[in-house]
Amino acid sequence: MNNISIALAALACLTIPASAQQPRSTAAPIGALEICIRPSKIGAYALSAIAASKCLSSSCQRFLRSTLKRSLANGEIRITGDLIHRMPPPNAICTRDCGGARHITLQPLRLRPASYRIIHNGKLYGAISVSPGMTQTCVNGRS
Repeated sequence: MNNISIALAALACLTIPASAQQPRSTAAPIGALEICIRPSKIGAYALSAIAASKCLSSSCQRFLRSTLKRSLANGEIRITGDLIHRMPPPNAICTRDCGGARHITLQPLRLRPASYRIIHNGKLYGAISVSPGMTQTCVNGRS
């Protein structure tokens, strides 16, 4: 065995104590959403969601998946679930490029002209009025 092989074998036997290892990132809901409604086709309206802060680092807060589901009943558009992102470990150095935010479009809703309460995970975000000729209208859950 040469000196390089011995050194590599010795390094392979070393273990880093758990306290010295880099903390891992975790998957977590991004929090409050901005929810928008816009006309998509006759009688149907597209519903979309994005993180209310809109500025998520692409290097530290990468989008993983959406668990969002929507329902319509009694003048309420109820949205359950979250946008799941990979969150940075503590003390991470992240870019401020706002590239980590992701718009998610949910299945269109057939809505009549009216005012609809928007509820996300039990929290009332406000109301959106749907009317002929409307453009995109949004509410958000920032407090």
